[in-house]
Amino acid sequence: EGLSYCNTCQILRPPRSFHCGDCGVCIEVHDHHCPWVGNCIGLRNTRYFVLFLANASLLCLVAFILTLSYFLKVTGGELKPREQEEGMDVL
Repeated sequence: EGLSYCNTCQILRPPRSFHCGDCGVCIEVHDHHCPWVGNCIGLRNTRYFVLFLANASLLCLVAFILTLSYFLKVTGGELKPREQEEGMDVL
């Protein structure tokens, strides 16, 4: 059957289950322990973890677009460096 026994939890666990030392429990279809979420990613929360990653990626994209639009607004759309004005020394 592939069942194994966890000495820590004292239960029979299904295949691909793993006892996480950080959480202190056995996780069914264990993928990894995620420190950013604060728990293990397994059979029951994989879809929520993928949604979390998608939302975090979307947030990064929105922040980049807003920063770029602000930068272009401040610089007047110029992406090349300005010429140095006379009398201004660069160290």
